Amino acid sequence: MKNIKIKINRLGAIRNSEIEVCPFLIFTGESGLGKSYAAFLAHYVFAILGGTRLTHYFDYLSSDSLPQTPQNGDVLLNVETQSLFSWINSDAIYYIGYMIGHQTFAGEIEIEWPIQKKEFVFRYQEEMIGIANKEEVISKISSENFTFNLYSADQTEMGRRNMYVNAFQSLIRAEISKAIFGEFPGFINEFILPPSRGALMELNERPPFMSGMYNEFFDFKINLFQPVKKATVPDLSLISLLQRLITGDIKQSGATFNYQTTDGVMMPLTAAASSVKELAPFILLISKYNLANTSILFEEPEAHLHPKRQNFMADLLGVALNQGCNLQITSHSDFFIRRLNLLVRLFSINNGSVEFSNLLNKYQIPFDSLIDPSKIKAYVLRKQDDGYSKIEEMDVSVKSGIPFESFNPAIIESLNIEDDINNFEERSNI
Repeated sequence: MKNIKIKINRLGAIRNSEIEVCPFLIFTGESGLGKSYAAFLAHYVFAILGGTRLTHYFDYLSSDSLPQTPQNGDVLLNVETQSLFSWINSDAIYYIGYMIGHQTFAGEIEIEWPIQKKEFVFRYQEEMIGIANKEEVISKISSENFTFNLYSADQTEMGRRNMYVNAFQSLIRAEISKAIFGEFPGFINEFILPPSRGALMELNERPPFMSGMYNEFFDFKINLFQPVKKATVPDLSLISLLQRLITGDIKQSGATFNYQTTDGVMMPLTAAASSVKELAPFILLISKYNLANTSILFEEPEAHLHPKRQNFMADLLGVALNQGCNLQITSHSDFFIRRLNLLVRLFSINNGSVEFSNLLNKYQIPFDSLIDPSKIKAYVLRKQDDGYSKIEEMDVSVKSGIPFESFNPAIIESLNIEDDINNFEERSNI
């Protein structure tokens, strides 16, 4: 994957910063500095590749502006790359505003896509298929590397226009995906796991959400009840980690979810521990969907978890990453980051020896949870003297992994307080 650079002039409290989108992104820092905004912005790249947001770029197209009777080889449309990417930069701000429920949210960013061409050119093509005397003409639209078969049950002018727009936006997404990944792996599935997601698992009816992230999450929850065309093959590493993480399993029964403990006790998900409810969406997601070619924005995956289970969660994310999942994470936990660091170090010292395998087995660390440091970028948000915040990249080194810089002030303060308490007790003969 080619990393995608995003320049941020202003985004909420964030000023004059830069991030690179890669397979595993981690954002840390004090509350209120814009971690979630940065995570949403990174996730937006995958929303473009996996969703249909580009459809709105073509709002200016009317049915009259498209050729009525195109001939084989005719150019249907030229889309200037600069115009398209300028629109995407503006749409990213609108997307974040929608997600956080802030209709007047403002910002200025620039996404640098790895595209060199000056325009996307779409041509009309016809292909004859079938047996002799029963041939059928198939209409297609082609871009530089891909073709899209045209079909619409809606034969009205608007139906025809929408058919063309769907082809245009699909082909652009395919071309951009090829430029990023070196090939077209298929359209990305993208999911958002927002804060307080556990409470939403108890709701059967959609409330009037003010923020789009919860609307999107509720759509995801509804889709969990829908059948999938192709079942995923159970992954033994994932199943083992899931069972360790929640000491049980989550089962679907009709329109409800139940939690089953490892000793067979069944209860409604609403009666389970808060950690189980908070993790339920992620567990159901990875149980149902193929993680390859997937992007997940996961807000505070360590929420409500004991430090030991935060270790399991880090291992689980390592497995997901190695299966092709793209992750955007926010975190406030030094335990969670520490475990990720161990996975980075283990990857780096792996020499394929029996001794190394024994080390993993001793601590029940799955081999496929080890993390290649080249796949991670870690960012800390710091408050500046002018009251705004700035995103700073941390050096993810082979030896030490992700720095704990964002947690250091709180840790140092806690140690200083403890020393002062001890000194007070000695002076007071307590």
